[in-house]
Amino acid sequence: MTFYTDGECIFSNVVIPSHLGGWKNFAHGGIISTILDEVMGWTAIFRLRCLTLTKSMSIDFLKPVILETPLRAEGRLLRRDSEREATLVGHIQGADGTVLAKATGTFAVFTPDAALKYGMADDLLMKDIDPLLHAWESWSAIARQSRD
Repeated sequence: MTFYTDGECIFSNVVIPSHLGGWKNFAHGGIISTILDEVMGWTAIFRLRCLTLTKSMSIDFLKPVILETPLRAEGRLLRRDSEREATLVGHIQGADGTVLAKATGTFAVFTPDAALKYGMADDLLMKDIDPLLHAWESWSAIARQSRD
């Protein structure tokens, strides 16, 4: 998945290939869950500038997700519950904008130092991900300048 932002949410345009199907022509629920987990997780990284782990996730499968069709997955930060926890929401919509599945997730938040301490990441990964951890600051500055 490749992720983008419009300043309000993180999103990814995806097409689920046929080999990831459940029943004929329908995406497997595990794949839908994975997409929602990823978009919410990357939203947390981008918005909170920290690494996260999913603690819990609730998913509503609203309509069948058809294989090999354009989809959009979106994630939003709902709230920062505490220093160590955040709640995010995500959904997958079809090309016509119909929401096909939605999720709410609780994510454990780790500072970069804590991620290193607990072995979630090593120095090389932290070096690679550092620009992402600071990207929201850059985006916010650009958005403020464009409004002024």
